[in-house]
Amino acid sequence: MFSRLSRTVLWKYADDAPITTLRRHHRLAARICMLGFGAGAVMVSSAVDLLISPEGWRRTVTLVMLGSTTVISLLMTVPAIIAYAWANEVEKEITARGLP
Repeated sequence: MFSRLSRTVLWKYADDAPITTLRRHHRLAARICMLGFGAGAVMVSSAVDLLISPEGWRRTVTLVMLGSTTVISLLMTVPAIIAYAWANEVEKEITARGLP
């Protein structure tokens, strides 16, 4: 099943699509991935910090950070997964053209 999923083409670029367009799309997809997966990592670290921090202002700051990163992570999880697949498609296209 997973081998069939890895062969699925999400987006087919035209043969005359310039390399600058492919690289720009790859950068865009990479930035979306960094935002989504980075928010998830900050959310997990904030949750751990909330559990071990003592009472006081630091716990309040950690709670606010945890709430905001949770919202961002929930909103960006699906786009980050799709952008990861998109970046892989662009890499395959660049490799198929024989470009670095």
